[in-house]
Amino acid sequence: MAVTDPQPISDVDLLTFAVIGEHRARQQRQGAIVLLFPFPPCPTCDAEVHDVSISGMPIATGQTMTLRPCLHRYRIAEEAMLRIGRPAWDMLEDLERDGVSGTAADLAIEARARLVEEATSTNPSNRDCPACEAGIPHTEHCPTPETHNWGCGCPTDEAPRAQYAEAMSADLACLRDRLAADRDRAACNAQRAHTEQVQLVNEGIVAGLDTALRLLDAALDKVDRSWGKPRAGDPSTAGRGSGDASGMDAGRP
Repeated sequence: MAVTDPQPISDVDLLTFAVIGEHRARQQRQGAIVLLFPFPPCPTCDAEVHDVSISGMPIATGQTMTLRPCLHRYRIAEEAMLRIGRPAWDMLEDLERDGVSGTAADLAIEARARLVEEATSTNPSNRDCPACEAGIPHTEHCPTPETHNWGCGCPTDEAPRAQYAEAMSADLACLRDRLAADRDRAACNAQRAHTEQVQLVNEGIVAGLDTALRLLDAALDKVDRSWGKPRAGDPSTAGRGSGDASGMDAGRP
């Protein structure tokens, strides 16, 4: 199999591979013939992993982790290393003290819990943050808890797409009405201009706003279709206000 381009890896998978890799390395240094803790399967293809190739253990920043035999590669970001650092050493100390028990899947569950604990200790829980309440590792609290699930962007953002799209459509339609009114005003000014210079300036404004309105119509159409808004007639102009892009004297239907 060809070597793949490096791809991102989750903190949970990175922490699990880092802990098992370092524990196996310690076993080898102590002369163990049978390494008791197998690696988890590849996060990409779910293939069995026999070995992890990386420049030094424990994992350092700015490196790439290669899994064998599938040869999938993962980027190890510096920020991720900072997040998993303390949980990794705590888990290794527990393995040294208590020995191996369970499977790699069990260790992954513990890794997730450790990351949640670490995130909470370094970023105290916020009662308004849905990610804190759900116990999901995150470095920043929900930025807009009062509008959570409406596209706040936090780890638990599950915005109902139809409702969010409908609200966005209403905002874009309002913006379109304002631009159309500005366009009609500029067209009127061009017709009433007393000098050629004033006329040309206003005609330039009309041309620019015509382009903006066409682009906005396309965006509105895409948003409306995403939440199944009923359409009538030409989908690019149905339900729109004034501001015809085809000429200064015509009104948009």
